[in-house]
Amino acid sequence: MLPGPTNVFGGTFSMGIALIITVLQIVRVPNLKVGTVLLGCAFLYDIFWVFVSKWWFHESVARGDKSGEDGIPVLLKIPRMFDPWGGYSVIGFGDIILPGLVVAFSLRYDWMTKKSLRAGYFVWAMTAYGLGMTNCKLAEPSS
Repeated sequence: MLPGPTNVFGGTFSMGIALIITVLQIVRVPNLKVGTVLLGCAFLYDIFWVFVSKWWFHESVARGDKSGEDGIPVLLKIPRMFDPWGGYSVIGFGDIILPGLVVAFSLRYDWMTKKSLRAGYFVWAMTAYGLGMTNCKLAEPSS
């Protein structure tokens, strides 16, 4: 079966990964204050659209439209490994790009200050991001 837009490594998925990589290569966070404000604002933005929008619009906007089409890629759909119903986990581009900008900043900072991998911030930033993503995956409901 050829990969389709909803399959892993299909058109939409591949376009999304390419867009994420491009953004992480082009956009630079100038300092840690900007990165912190950016992540803080994104956090509040997510809280509004996931939780507050239920009361504001009388339905959750976080689920998107109900047309069933993939549309513009703003999230990645990843098939669940052992799901007998063939469900998907989703992760938004912002959940990858924004922390990725701070991780990239920490790597550039380590290079500029000539810190070793062990003494720098990059390994800690990657570890924290990995643990955060693991916690999200473990907390995800199985339905």
